[in-house]
Amino acid sequence: MLCILLILLALAFHSLIFKKIDGMVIGFLMLLAGILIILSKLHHIEIDHSGLVITVKKQHLFSRKRITAPHLEFPAHLLKESRFKENHLYFFVSGNADVTKIHKFKILLYGFSEGQRTELLNLLSNTNS
Repeated sequence: MLCILLILLALAFHSLIFKKIDGMVIGFLMLLAGILIILSKLHHIEIDHSGLVITVKKQHLFSRKRITAPHLEFPAHLLKESRFKENHLYFFVSGNADVTKIHKFKILLYGFSEGQRTELLNLLSNTNS
């Protein structure tokens, strides 16, 4: 939202200075707005498997925080199933006390090749064996 306001402000200053709005300037500012919106939505996702615990951390790409709180964390023995569907990784985790209750978690993952997906699923399937 801040990006759009800054671009509108730049457009207003340009029109005040030059008394007209050039189509090239509007196109450039719209392209800049699109790039800034895309950059504001980028996230870094880290899946950590220590043997006993599976942790998923999600952080904005340009965040300055060195330590991030886990987005999802659960004991590895509670993982019943994991699978990819389109660009989402699904975790099916059983409840600690209630074995019949299954919780479903969905993590959005872009940019994984088919080999990376199968490698990640093999790592997670070896956990619950």
